[in-house]
Amino acid sequence: LPIGCANETPTVIPALCGSTQCTDDQTCQNNTCVPKDAPDPNVCDPACKDGQSCQNNTCVPNAPDPNVCDPACKDGQSCQNGTCKDPEHDPSPKVCDPACDEAQYCQNGECKDIACPDGEALCKGGCFDLKTDINNCGECGNACGAKTCYNGECRFICDTGLATCENGCADLKTDDKNCGACGHACTDGATCQKGFCTIPLNKCVEGYVTTTVNDKPIKAYCVRSELELEAIRNNINAGGKYPADNADNAYILMKDLDLGTRAWVPIGTAAHPFIGTFLGNGKSISGNITTQGTNVGLFGIVSGAYFNHLNLHINLTAKGNHIQNKGPLAGFVYHTTLINIHEEGTIQDPDDFITNGAYPNSAYDDMGGLIGLLINSNISNSSIKCHINFYGGGRVGGLAGMIAGSTISNCTSFIKTTAPSSKTIPQSRSSMPLAKTGPK
Repeated sequence: LPIGCANETPTVIPALCGSTQCTDDQTCQNNTCVPKDAPDPNVCDPACKDGQSCQNNTCVPNAPDPNVCDPACKDGQSCQNGTCKDPEHDPSPKVCDPACDEAQYCQNGECKDIACPDGEALCKGGCFDLKTDINNCGECGNACGAKTCYNGECRFICDTGLATCENGCADLKTDDKNCGACGHACTDGATCQKGFCTIPLNKCVEGYVTTTVNDKPIKAYCVRSELELEAIRNNINAGGKYPADNADNAYILMKDLDLGTRAWVPIGTAAHPFIGTFLGNGKSISGNITTQGTNVGLFGIVSGAYFNHLNLHINLTAKGNHIQNKGPLAGFVYHTTLINIHEEGTIQDPDDFITNGAYPNSAYDDMGGLIGLLINSNISNSSIKCHINFYGGGRVGGLAGMIAGSTISNCTSFIKTTAPSSKTIPQSRSSMPLAKTGPK
């Protein structure tokens, strides 16, 4: 402080509001003195609506956005200072009005035609090869999804050994959803083995498996040995069934059986034919069997039965003169359904000789690669590969020696017929077709 002023109080000069000095009951707002209890000019009560702002305690409209037009501009127009402008006002227009169609493109405001290269078609979005494009396969807009477009067709491209099925590539020998054929799914706990739906042994409960045949549930007895097959034969031929509580008279193979070389009595007689269900379960029965009687094979006479998924490797020798019907599976089959039955083996009747060109009471003998005589029955998806050594008279055929009133579909037969050098097969007796399809 200056000397001599130690006891003086400093003078405070009030700040100016603009060019004036406010009084004690005033305050300075925007360089203007206003009463201290005057309202804030930037606060409006009630509050302003959207699109308004508060100025001096009054709501006023906001200034318009020069880039927003109301009403909105049409396609091809642009908003400039709140006004919609047509493309011609743009010295370099990039929008065509009216819009171009799908076969054109817009260049500097002008629609021009699209020309696709050879081998491509004009679709929405450009030019595409309809033979290979997964979104335009075969025709514009046809999308393949998970499949590949191959030569204009949506399909799965599968490796060698796999089949092209609707639900993808599949090994028909092991695929549970495509077992043996596309779309054939295994059920009842079965798995696909060698192209057959096979029910495992552990599904046997107290000797039986519950499965479905022709949409009906049945209980089938589990056949696990050659001795059980003989027991089935012995009981059926005696007019019974095996076991005695087998209410459905149904059987299912649970393992491959080998009969070896033996004399065999066929299952089913004229008095007591086999009338049950025999499920091969993809298993096989093999053996070199010798039989005697009127109707011979693994089975003798079968009536009103059902067979499926059975593989046979039977070499059959029919002993005795004038054996009426003979086949590796059965001699005589009537009113029966057979599905997926496959035989590979031989059949011969060495005692049924032709004597001096005459047939010794054998004019109606029938010998087939699977069945001797087939009447009013159906066979499907089956095959044989058989060598028939023909000694006697009668009729010889592929799947059957004689077919009447039956339907055969999707079956194949490959047979070789031979006769002893001292004997002949008259043409009229050996001219039966090796395979037949359709009603007969």
